[in-house]
Amino acid sequence: MGMSHGELLLGFLLLSSALTLPVVHLEGITCALYENSSSSVSFPVSNFGELQEPGKIYCKESNCCVGLWSLFSGELQPLILGCYPKNAVCRSALCNPVRIQSQYHCFCSSDNCNANITLPQQPISLLRKRIHTDLFIRRRGEEQELQTVIKEERNTPPTTQVDGLTILQALKEDSLSVQLSLGNFHGRNVVIKCFPPALREQYKQEYRILSLLTSLHHKNIVCLIKAGSSSFLKEHYLLVLQHYPRGSLRSYLIHCTTNWTTACQMATSLAKGLAFLHADIWKEDVYKPPIAHRDLSSENILVTADSLCVISDFGLSVVLEGQKIMKRNTEDPAISMTGTLRYMSPEMLDGSLNLVLWELALTQADVYSLGLLLWEIFSRCYDLYADQCAPEFQVVFLEELGPNPTLHELQSLIVENKRRPQLPKSWGNNIKLVGALWETLEDCWDPDSEARLTAQCAEERLSNLCNPQC
Repeated sequence: MGMSHGELLLGFLLLSSALTLPVVHLEGITCALYENSSSSVSFPVSNFGELQEPGKIYCKESNCCVGLWSLFSGELQPLILGCYPKNAVCRSALCNPVRIQSQYHCFCSSDNCNANITLPQQPISLLRKRIHTDLFIRRRGEEQELQTVIKEERNTPPTTQVDGLTILQALKEDSLSVQLSLGNFHGRNVVIKCFPPALREQYKQEYRILSLLTSLHHKNIVCLIKAGSSSFLKEHYLLVLQHYPRGSLRSYLIHCTTNWTTACQMATSLAKGLAFLHADIWKEDVYKPPIAHRDLSSENILVTADSLCVISDFGLSVVLEGQKIMKRNTEDPAISMTGTLRYMSPEMLDGSLNLVLWELALTQADVYSLGLLLWEIFSRCYDLYADQCAPEFQVVFLEELGPNPTLHELQSLIVENKRRPQLPKSWGNNIKLVGALWETLEDCWDPDSEARLTAQCAEERLSNLCNPQC
């Protein structure tokens, strides 16, 4: 049988750390002992010492304790605690964890030091959440478990009335869905998203995502100004958002062509916003976990007055806090087929999403959508055409499937026939530039999700392409 993800990571850590920890002959050390069977981690740490009592092991040949933890749904759970299986001495007496993706590991040199993980200190009171770290040992029959739990108390969405708000113009009206309006909030033009009672959970989800993002003030992410209940519609909830007068990317591209500089600016800013969304960020006193958007389309991207792209509409987004193995046929909403069909990745269309590393799979599904949006942007760049004349805007796959493609039609075209947007025949002013651009687009929508660029890499490619160094 193959090793689990946790086993492989621990094996890698033991191998790599063996190159840096000094080898000595020692009298031994006592370490906390734990093997998390529920996570399918069966690395035999109990073989590297003598069991003293449940939850403790004496390491005869090492002065090092080892610990490996993973984040599952916001909780830090131990996977493996035990002896470092080498004749070695650790440099730190404390368990100061190193993070690799959603997992933490440490090596430490005092008795039971791996029972006390010390996370990097942050001004917790300013995080808009309280983090309580509790270490406790529970006895179940003759077995004890060592558990480390981080409990996050997230802000619940506000329900107080939003005062000072005036509705100016309805943008989208539907009694059964989210209503969009242009409004004024204390003298400032805003967009109002109004959620009916049936969509309260969607309101809560989008508020949660926006509250994580807005505190970091990224110019390529829509800004949340206010949230709360409506004073003019009973049991309706509002998100008050910054207004972008140029509207959606689709509307902009329908009405405007661009030169190379503007197209580059739009493409790079879109990739930059997605890279930020996918990133795991500590900035001063604020933490933002990775987030997958899951519904990128030219209707959900806004355009600023200076032609920068801004990502919006986070109702289907999901916070990625810890990789976990999902079972096939799971009903977890994070991996269900959601979003705009036309922009959906092949692995979402045919249900072949990687359930072992589903968080990475969701971000790479976003990158597929990014590639399609980049094609839409550059298709309206007149500098790329030999006659300096860009054709009318078409959403991706409009020519092949028409305005309302079905799931079956998309599965046939995208999954079975592996079709992607076509290189415009009249792109030809700069063969080298066009070739580099097209390679970037193809690397975003590669059929193999693991072979696709990351959003950050796409941003770097576009930046280098648009700003070549002499």
